Amino acid sequence: NGVAKLHGEVSRGMFNGLWPSFDTEEVPIASVTNGVHAPTWVAREVLELAARAIGRDLVEEARGWEAIDAIPESYSWASGLKAWVHPTLRSLGLAQGDWPLFAPNPVLNNGVLVAEVTDAAGKPGTWTSVDWQTASVWTKFHRFRHMNYLQRLPHNHLAANDFADYLLVSIPEHESAVGSVRWGPENQMLDPAPLESPMRDIKLYHYRNTMLIEQGQGLPTLDQTQWSTQIRFIIRREAKP
Repeated sequence: NGVAKLHGEVSRGMFNGLWPSFDTEEVPIASVTNGVHAPTWVAREVLELAARAIGRDLVEEARGWEAIDAIPESYSWASGLKAWVHPTLRSLGLAQGDWPLFAPNPVLNNGVLVAEVTDAAGKPGTWTSVDWQTASVWTKFHRFRHMNYLQRLPHNHLAANDFADYLLVSIPEHESAVGSVRWGPENQMLDPAPLESPMRDIKLYHYRNTMLIEQGQGLPTLDQTQWSTQIRFIIRREAKP
């Protein structure tokens, strides 16, 4: 028994030795996925916000909720609700740092880190952090703390220094990075050349997406939403000789 379908799959693999004549998928271990009844568990204000952001049909089908991550904190009632919820959770010992349970913070959820690197041979390459908006449910679950840490780096100079040094020695063996596009003699696109360690230098940037909402404008539907991308330079580091 487990709390999700994935737990059942992992458990069948772990205990396959108890049923040696069974294939892994036939091991008699089942799982039960936990869930909640959204209409009674989620605050009415949050349901109404979701209905305006993604449409009531998707809300009732429990799809498309990731769009709420992009709503700016300044949006009318949301900031007040968040200001009330977080201190309450802290007093109850249930706080998850700045985990945006209500009125999600676009600085944390809608940003990615991008590193421009130069390898040992002078070839350029790019490393990109996991994008919370497009990450799988499993990635969000088991890498939440890691992703949260990365989104805080733009606001912590010492941590950004350390992380840039880490990338210098970890690309490409432990952190995947993509080489720049190459062009052939007939102007055809070639596959990127693999990067060679160690990296010579790195420039770290923060890319952040937010909704564009004019003063007094209601929350647009997802297909009518306009986006703004801000790019912030964080730090440059060179490899130590």
